[in-house]
Amino acid sequence: MGGLQALPLAFMRARTALRTGPALSYAIVFLVAAKTVWGMWLYRDLTFGDTSSYFTTANRWFEGFKDNILWSPLYTSFYGEMLRVTHDVYGATNLHRIVIVLAAAIGVLALMRRLMSPGMALLIALWWAVMPINFDTLYEVHLFALLPMLVVLILACSATRPLHRGIILALLLVITVLVRNETSIVLAIFATFCAYEEFFGPSGAEPRTTTWWRARLAGYAVPLALACALIGGAYAQSLVKYPQTSGAAQSKHTLNMCQVYAFGYSQRHPEYTASPWTECQPLMKATFGADQPSLAEMLKANPGATLRHFAWNASLVVNGFQVALFNAMSGSVNPDYAPVQGQERYAAVLSLICAALLAAGAWRFQSDRPAMRDVLVRHRHFLVILVGLACTICVVVVTQRPRPSYLFAFTVCIMALVGMSADLLTRGIREAINGIAIVAGAALVLLLPFYQQTYASPRPLRANLARLQPYQSLLAAPDNKLLIGDYAGELAGYLQYRTDAASNVRLAFKTYDYSVLTDWDRQQPLDAFLERRGFTAIFVQPRVMPELQALPAAKALLDGETRYRRVNSLVDRDWALYIRQ
Repeated sequence: MGGLQALPLAFMRARTALRTGPALSYAIVFLVAAKTVWGMWLYRDLTFGDTSSYFTTANRWFEGFKDNILWSPLYTSFYGEMLRVTHDVYGATNLHRIVIVLAAAIGVLALMRRLMSPGMALLIALWWAVMPINFDTLYEVHLFALLPMLVVLILACSATRPLHRGIILALLLVITVLVRNETSIVLAIFATFCAYEEFFGPSGAEPRTTTWWRARLAGYAVPLALACALIGGAYAQSLVKYPQTSGAAQSKHTLNMCQVYAFGYSQRHPEYTASPWTECQPLMKATFGADQPSLAEMLKANPGATLRHFAWNASLVVNGFQVALFNAMSGSVNPDYAPVQGQERYAAVLSLICAALLAAGAWRFQSDRPAMRDVLVRHRHFLVILVGLACTICVVVVTQRPRPSYLFAFTVCIMALVGMSADLLTRGIREAINGIAIVAGAALVLLLPFYQQTYASPRPLRANLARLQPYQSLLAAPDNKLLIGDYAGELAGYLQYRTDAASNVRLAFKTYDYSVLTDWDRQQPLDAFLERRGFTAIFVQPRVMPELQALPAAKALLDGETRYRRVNSLVDRDWALYIRQ
């Protein structure tokens, strides 16, 4: 009974702590975010797709502090440092995701506390932290890109002095060059704003004294010099330098346009069954006259097809933002590459609630004109960044697609606007909001499922990597041609981290998946077919082993009666690795 009587007192103390200091809020958000990823290292597979490509460069950073100036060098350097901490591919991949998730949750709370009352800030940060589309995002690089942008947004809400503008400008330059190139739009808009602010804004009327010029020099030149030094250091360590950067950047862009156009085309034309990732070139050749045209070449060669691509992507905007905000959409067409929850009524209901809050908040905001002007002037840096992000999203959405991971920074801003609107509408009951936030945070800390209870999945990529790692020295020859099967590209990337004695020998083999077997006539011996194709190593994964065991044409290979010698133990009955003698 005494314990129950103490609960109201503890609640009152917690509510006071929430109002008077940030510690309790940060502790709650950290615990909730940690719970969403707790056990990830036991149940999540290695990240497939882009992350394995970034790992190749991260491994070069681990080995000799090398990066690639064209492929998010700040991210790959961070990934490489996580590899230095763990000395394990799987450990580094999970650790760098967990660190990013926790840092993003803390950063979102820090931003919200600068824009609204503590209780509302905590509620919005909890909203962010529990969304699986955030902590279980497909590729870590996009969530990493949010971190420096959160720093920019926090600074934009903190003060409006020249030094703050200079630091923000320098950070945007670093993000543009070393993280995400599309941030150049935000950079250009904020740079224009800085020029206006210094010569025509509130400080523009000040006399141009020596003190005035010194303040501007310190405010802009020093941060920009540090940013240029960081960029220069990254370029000095880059594996790709001028003049190769021009061609490499062009190839990066044209391959991207090839893939995103083919993916959107496959959604519009279900009869198109080729892989948009590896077989997009014939479609681009037929549509635009080139295997991998640039966006400008696409517009020139076939403006109708390009505009249909734009229109299709734009039609998915609502779906994309619903998934970003609520982890589900009311529509049926996927705006992402990974599967998402579709045709969920609650996503439409929550969208209407957010829209109503924004409308009501805007009405309440403009009803007090003096206060509105004060807020707009005080947060003008934040508003300019918001405009820049909106312009960036417009370009990204129509040319790529409204993937939630492309919308992270803007999603945080939408959450902030919803929170600010709700904060205005509940100004008279903020103590009650503080109490609700504490109860919500405590409930999530106690009741939110751990990662493994909800998101456990098979881990074939990790298992196959573990099977191949002991034989890296056999695969190291540059002329090796390996039939590796499922996740061929991913395994080739992750195998670059050497776990054997020959760690100074780089793996340079060519890998292929099981699609090459579609040309195999089941009446001819499998080993003869593979030898004619020039394969020097064959990895039979557990998924295909039963199928091959049932085929007489594969018996000689599986029994070791050919030039292909089995190198793993016969105890491993469900898989095998064969090397040609």
